[in-house]
Amino acid sequence: QNALDSDFKDFEDALQNFSAQMEKYITIIVTRNIKDYKTSSLSIMTPETYLKTLAENLENFHKIILHLLRLIIHSNTQRSESINSL
Repeated sequence: QNALDSDFKDFEDALQNFSAQMEKYITIIVTRNIKDYKTSSLSIMTPETYLKTLAENLENFHKIILHLLRLIIHSNTQRSESINSL
């Protein structure tokens, strides 16, 4: 019913949008047709933008994991030095 009553010009786009909104875990629609989703409450991305964003997020995730590993190694080194000084 939402799709029928919406401001979407294309009914199939409206169906995809409102179907996606009903699923709590869907936050993005990837499409080459961004202009038809102007009224959507979801994030709308082209495939190129989505892949770029995904790559940036993976790079940031990688940096965070490396930082956490360094902290763990540093913590373990300090613990070993404390034990050795006993």
